[in-house]
Amino acid sequence: MQFIQVYDPGVSQYAYILGCENTKKAIIIDPQRHIDKYLQIADEKGLKITAVTETHIHADFLSGSKEFNKILGIQVYLSSHGENDGWGYEWAKSVSNVTKIKNGDTIAVGDITLEVVHTPGHTPEHVTYLITTEGQDIPMGAITGDFVFVGDLGRPDLLEKAAKQDGKMQEGARDLHKSVSDFKNRPDRLLIWPGHGAGSACGKSLGSMPHSSWGYEKETSPALQYDNKDDFIDFITDAQKEPPLYFTRMKNLNKNGAPLLTHKELRTLTAAEVRPFINNKNILFVDIRGDRVKAMETRARNVFYASFISMSTAVGSMIEANDKKIILVGAKNHAIEAATRLNNIGYDYIEGFVKADVFTSCLGDDTKTSIPVTDFEAIGNNIKTEGLTIVDVRSQPEYDKRHIQGAIHAPYTRLPEYLDQLPKDKTLHVHCGSGQRASISSSYLNMQGYDVILINDMFSNAP
Repeated sequence: MQFIQVYDPGVSQYAYILGCENTKKAIIIDPQRHIDKYLQIADEKGLKITAVTETHIHADFLSGSKEFNKILGIQVYLSSHGENDGWGYEWAKSVSNVTKIKNGDTIAVGDITLEVVHTPGHTPEHVTYLITTEGQDIPMGAITGDFVFVGDLGRPDLLEKAAKQDGKMQEGARDLHKSVSDFKNRPDRLLIWPGHGAGSACGKSLGSMPHSSWGYEKETSPALQYDNKDDFIDFITDAQKEPPLYFTRMKNLNKNGAPLLTHKELRTLTAAEVRPFINNKNILFVDIRGDRVKAMETRARNVFYASFISMSTAVGSMIEANDKKIILVGAKNHAIEAATRLNNIGYDYIEGFVKADVFTSCLGDDTKTSIPVTDFEAIGNNIKTEGLTIVDVRSQPEYDKRHIQGAIHAPYTRLPEYLDQLPKDKTLHVHCGSGQRASISSSYLNMQGYDVILINDMFSNAP
């Protein structure tokens, strides 16, 4: 068997290509919307993708199953579980070459067999795949999606917090406890191949290793140390970070079907082309440079700073999808990858990109704005004496652990929901844990008409 793990750093996600050595047929599990990269990998390995499946309806990216099915006519296998809870694949009802699967079913791809195990909790429809090859009587490993991660389990609160279904967190936690209990009799040597790694918002403490074993996870994963149901539920629901605002949109698009992606080459824009777009309300510049201080100094009112590393979460949480045409600001290689990441979360109208120095040259005295930058040492004595308005954009668990007295808490992944709590007649001093999230938030608040100062500093330096 050819086993290929495909990692996307934008949302810390793993897709899997399993290829039969004899038939050269392959199945892909949990692909994203940009399917070309999977087809290229398969071709380089001498494989032909003949089947596609998913572990669940994703919340953090648009699935590529519909693309494979509608464009290439490839057979798709989708969970039939969850339909009674309103989480069936609606888009699949009107297309051919879709097979619904349930617990105990198998999918055969050449000499490879995938056994379906229903593992609800993260979502009602979630399934795990046990992988067996010809000549083997027992599975070698499990592709667990958002059920078991390295060092963590999938969070059970997304249907309540992201999809706005009241009461689903406790129900999901109970389901997750049962799924774990049923899975515990699996052999310790079973390999675990998760759907996400460190940095994903689908759990609270995911490890960075790309795989693990069930025995190791049972011994070391904090969530797996609770046999008592109530203790387990208390642990798994506690201290979960606020899900990014775009998760609601992703869940619904993956359920109902996103528009097919229209591919086009990312165009390099000249200064002459860019100048008329400065402060144009129908255009959004997304600045993906790594130097956030420079980005604060050289900007315009329609520039949103979203560093390349955290771009998917930042744009997805604060910018309405396809509300405006997007122009990327930054290096070409980063812009190409950024366009792909934006496509994968539903942003399709990308006009092109402009190099940072070219963009800066387009800013005149009448169009340029800037956001002042400071640190905790400079303002420490003034926080209390001058009554500075502090905005803390860290997560709830971070805020609860320690925060500046009187600070307004507005988690950056849900910042648009907090605008009515932020005074427009005061200067907002915005901070996070390092300056990264605060710089993104400052640029967004500046776009909304707030007077802001970025605290570009580690929170450990806060008074």
